[in-house]
Amino acid sequence: MAWGYPLEAHAFRRGSSHQATGRYEVDLIYQKGHQLIPIEIKSSQTYNGSFLEGIQHLKNLAPDRCLGGYVIYSCEEEMNISHAQLLNYLHIGNIIR
Repeated sequence: MAWGYPLEAHAFRRGSSHQATGRYEVDLIYQKGHQLIPIEIKSSQTYNGSFLEGIQHLKNLAPDRCLGGYVIYSCEEEMNISHAQLLNYLHIGNIIR
């Protein structure tokens, strides 16, 4: 249960105009106090803007609770992009500190 709603999946409905699955998704949602932290995990070594779609959608659904998220992947360069921090998988411990 999350906020009185059952948490059954990590997918969120998209608007009817989306062509593929009609869903957004994130791999993990970490709750830290009142804050929700979406985490997307990728095996890629290169960044793709689509990595942020699920994070942005959750941010739109709960703007007071989701200020941003993380993309964990095999990058060499870590950086902040828009509403997410890109982290090398070796540094995932930084999320919960």
